[in-house]
Amino acid sequence: MQWEAFYSFGKVKRKVHNVITSEFTVKDPLIHPQRDRFGLWRWSRQALGLSDVFLGRTPMVKRKVQALAATRLQAFRTKESR
Repeated sequence: MQWEAFYSFGKVKRKVHNVITSEFTVKDPLIHPQRDRFGLWRWSRQALGLSDVFLGRTPMVKRKVQALAATRLQAFRTKESR
């Protein structure tokens, strides 16, 4: 499945248009395995700005983005379970 996300990112509220390919399986009406793929370099140019454009290709930025997403997902799950 391919979908698009439009949102503002960070303190500066930079506009981001992210094209995402998502693969998942629905079971017991939950989504079990899910994998989203998108262009990290394209995303970093939009979300981080020109000053960080080259950092978007580094493993450091990839790990930071993954950690931030995991933290926000956990916060969402905690909020939803209340």
